This record gives sequence, C-alpha cells and structure tokens, in this order.
Amino acid sequence: MSRKSVPPIPLVALLLAVALSLLALALPAEDTHGFRILSAESRVRNDMAVFDADVALRFSDEVLEALDNGVPITVAFEAEVKQRREYLWDKTIAERSWLFQLRYHSLTQRHEIIDLATGDLHSYRARHAALIALGQVHGLPLIDTELLDPQAGHLARLRVGIDIEALPAPLRLPAYLSAQWDLDSDWYEWPLAVTRDDTDQ
Repeated sequence: MSRKSVPPIPLVALLLAVALSLLALALPAEDTHGFRILSAESRVRNDMAVFDADVALRFSDEVLEALDNGVPITVAFEAEVKQRREYLWDKTIAERSWLFQLRYHSLTQRHEIIDLATGDLHSYRARHAALIALGQVHGLPLIDTELLDPQAGHLARLRVGIDIEALPAPLRLPAYLSAQWDLDSDWYEWPLAVTRDDTDQ
C-alpha cells in the first residue's frame, strides 16, 4: 500500500508563522484593570467652581481579594487648577484632594462607601453598583472664583487612584511593588468653566 507524501511547507510560510508567534508573545496583554476618567466638567455654584466627574473603576483581582477579606480600599480623587501663561509653564493656583473609602462586610454582604471628609455613608448590595457610585462624583469644590484671574484662561486637571498609605501597614510595601495595585488613571484635563449654575443655589 503506497503512502502519499506530504508536500513540504514552504520556507517563507514557516518563517512567517514563527514571526507571528514571536510578535504575539511580545505584545502586552490587554489591561483588565485600572482607573479611567470618562468625563469631567465644571460650573460655578455660590461663587465656587465645582465639578462633576464620571470614572470607570476596574479593580484588579488582588485588590478585590483584599476587599473581600475586610481590607478597606481608599480611593483618592486629586485635582489641580492651573492658570494658563503664554510664555511660561502654567501656574498651579489650587490643589485639592478627596478620599472615599470602600468597605465590604461579609456578614451583611453589603458594600459601603464613606466620604472620609464628611462621614457620609452609602450602602450597596451589589459590588458593581458600589463601584459605579464610587466613580460618579458631583459638586466637588475646586476653587473660589475670586481667586481666578478674569483676564486669563484656566485649566482643571483630575487624577484618581488608590491611596496605598491608607492600607494596613503590612500591605503597603507589597502594594507599592505590585502592578495589581497600580490602578492610577492618567491626568484628565478640561477648560475651567465659570458659567454660573443658578439651579444649585
């Protein structure tokens, strides 16, 4: 019984397959966690420039595991207001930060968000609902409008990340060294509006 011979694979096709395999290994895997600011805008309320923001918060498996084991996770919102200057670096005229803590209670199976500045607390049954709520902030104060130069343009910037220093001491060093805890968003910038919102007064 004769056996049919298999035609040899062309050398060019073989080299191409090897090259594609090496390229696939070299490409970074798609990020499955991290914080991303989707939108932010400002308005004036009672002579204070305030802002709203929508942030997508995707926690890593390591952070979620810590949360499930009772470790509070503190999320920091950091904002800056800069005055534009034509021939110099933009001047920082205000810096603000806000801390919100996310906790999980295994007995009640509830997720709590606490505003660490005011003590306000909100509770959620589902984790995804808590993360959506945590990423949506409204009316946070940026700067008194009297401090803004009416003849200059102004820029607001926002960044969101996990406050590693707020973790229990044994977790801080491992968190600093782990990419699983490096979830900081990029800076998000927008022109600082000075339009008054009379409906909020």
